[in-house]
Amino acid sequence: MNVLEIGTGTGYTAAPLCERLGSQHVSTVDIDPELTEAARRRLADAGYRPAVITGDGLLGDPAHAPFDRVLATVATERVPYAWVEQTRVGGVILADVRPRGMTWAGALARLTVTGDGTAGGPLIPATWGFMSTRREVDRPGIPEAAPIDTSVVRTRTSPVGGAALRTPGLSLLIWQRLPGITVFPRPDGAQIVTPDASWATVTTTAPATVEHGGPTDLWQQVEEAHAWWTAHNAPGGEALPALTQRLHHQTPDGKP
Repeated sequence: MNVLEIGTGTGYTAAPLCERLGSQHVSTVDIDPELTEAARRRLADAGYRPAVITGDGLLGDPAHAPFDRVLATVATERVPYAWVEQTRVGGVILADVRPRGMTWAGALARLTVTGDGTAGGPLIPATWGFMSTRREVDRPGIPEAAPIDTSVVRTRTSPVGGAALRTPGLSLLIWQRLPGITVFPRPDGAQIVTPDASWATVTTTAPATVEHGGPTDLWQQVEEAHAWWTAHNAPGGEALPALTQRLHHQTPDGKP
């Protein structure tokens, strides 16, 4: 098989891939030139010479495509369509899909590429994950929350506490309903912020005290997600059919 690894790092994953497949069948990409140069030396010292590419892993490696497997050892919020285009029909993409601002809410997506240019498959629960992709070499892959206005604060109580943000399955659903969410843990709860500058601060346990501001009541949306999740017997991430739409890929013309 030909394998593409997204996220070279130290070269630790590329080495056993080369040992098993042969260096000529392995490509590995990282955005950081210092990392790729050091990994290239380490791999060569161990007798391996895969294609080590310095570049944006979200673009894959079209020069060495097609691949039978694409393995992402970095986290992304969406699976890039380039990875689908560069994978053979029947090939598999294993991607760590998780929000930049709420990393514990993610899951592993095991996607099989089909003949119609799409890819789909199950979510595998994983409360751990890899570091998020970096948009630029000199900027870490951390969330960048919108600035918020706390001059007007509304206060109420809620039957849902901040612990919902760390509940498996529910946290993934919250991310789906609030794309771009960033969570800032606090000793007594958490604060959440969305790109439209809406924010809410909530205590951990219910009944919880909620303070919120901005265009929308964010915690109300969390409550609605909790109500749906509870009504559907509290599914884990692997059993959330609504979330599969997030992982289906679109062609460049926008068709599924």
